[in-house]
Amino acid sequence: MKILNISPLQKINSFKNVSFRASNNVKDSFTLEDNKKIQKVTIKDLDDNDIEALVVEKESKNPELTGNEKDLELYVQGERVAYAILQDTFAKDCLRVAELYADEHKYRRYKGIGTQLLKLAVLESQKRGYGGNIVLEASHSAYSPLAFYYKNNFVIPRLGCKSIKHFPEKYNCAIDLAVREGEYVGKYLPIYQLSANMHLYEKDAKALLKGKRLYKDRKCELLSQKEFNGMNYSAYFFQSPYENEFFTAIVNNDAKKNKVASISTLYLKENEQKQKYFEVQEIDDCMNHRNRKEVKQYMFDTLDNLAQKFNYAPTQYNLDVDDLDDED
Repeated sequence: MKILNISPLQKINSFKNVSFRASNNVKDSFTLEDNKKIQKVTIKDLDDNDIEALVVEKESKNPELTGNEKDLELYVQGERVAYAILQDTFAKDCLRVAELYADEHKYRRYKGIGTQLLKLAVLESQKRGYGGNIVLEASHSAYSPLAFYYKNNFVIPRLGCKSIKHFPEKYNCAIDLAVREGEYVGKYLPIYQLSANMHLYEKDAKALLKGKRLYKDRKCELLSQKEFNGMNYSAYFFQSPYENEFFTAIVNNDAKKNKVASISTLYLKENEQKQKYFEVQEIDDCMNHRNRKEVKQYMFDTLDNLAQKFNYAPTQYNLDVDDLDDED
């Protein structure tokens, strides 16, 4: 599966006549002219053997005009395989990965190239006082990069707007399912959702540096399966990347695309009797084009059954009128 966007790259020319083999004599890095610095990183070949790669860092000569830009170029055996462009955000509250590209033909020989560049971006974010926080736009290409970033602890952030009920972070569960199933994200989400802003938060950045894939620690459970008019559906329960937030999703197993037919967003709360319960705040079935009424009822039945499954008080609903409309 392709994990990065594609860009034609060229072989390395020279860095002030410094041979790459000379870098074997240094422990970490050394400084070249023109604000360039080289450091060694470790990636793997397709047989999981360690391979040494070199990352060339170049500072912008006009930091005020470029958002304090820094370029990272990763070379393997003298060939430039990938690069990243890092900048401050306009608000200067986190680091922005403006670009992250890999050569289509070269990076397939290796594993860990994109992850190594992201780890260096985390270190740069920490160096600039952002604590490891990173933002980027995962742009849709022939192969959506959403899964790659999600596996590296990036998530679709919350909207941050309490005036409307819209929860873009719910699409994390569709990415989660695609990653666990080893399938292309485009099978689960419509094309307009294959580009998304993503965020790497401070604690998640620290986990990335330690090699931890946080999605593996989040709950993803198959609850039930049903058939409607010859089509098979599954109901899943997901733990959100955000505290006390959960999702349920109804998946059309027979669909070739837009497999996630409906997603609900719910929160774990506690009533006056100190009983825990789920409050459902959104049901989004805009991706469901078949068996719409049956799938919606399947979603409500699934949500109601969660109370019994977890021994909680009955599920509560705080929905807009559109979410309650059962008409086809």
